[in-house]
Amino acid sequence: MKRHAIGIAAALALLGQQGSVLAQSTDSANSLMPGCRDALSQPASNQLQGYVKGECTAVIRTIIFFGQSHLGICLPNQATLGQAIRVIVLYIDQRPERMHERFELVAGEALRRAWPCKL
Repeated sequence: MKRHAIGIAAALALLGQQGSVLAQSTDSANSLMPGCRDALSQPASNQLQGYVKGECTAVIRTIIFFGQSHLGICLPNQATLGQAIRVIVLYIDQRPERMHERFELVAGEALRRAWPCKL
């Protein structure tokens, strides 16, 4: 019985580690860029594709919402979500070595460089 309990504890520990790695990787530019590209080109063809597309647009909307007050990003009044996504996709595509970094950080940097607030 004791061996059985130890085996279960070891399995749970391994699964817990796998979950934390999975959680870290879903925040990367690598995991969200397919959804951002889909948001620019076509409607989602399946539920997973729709989820990643929605996650990309939700993250970008949040960056835009807090951009001026907290991040130094000032989009022009006429700028659209699609334009912001294009700026981010182009910026990240030009820096493939940064695909492992957190999407929010690289996306915020892209928007800040494209549309910095005037001091």
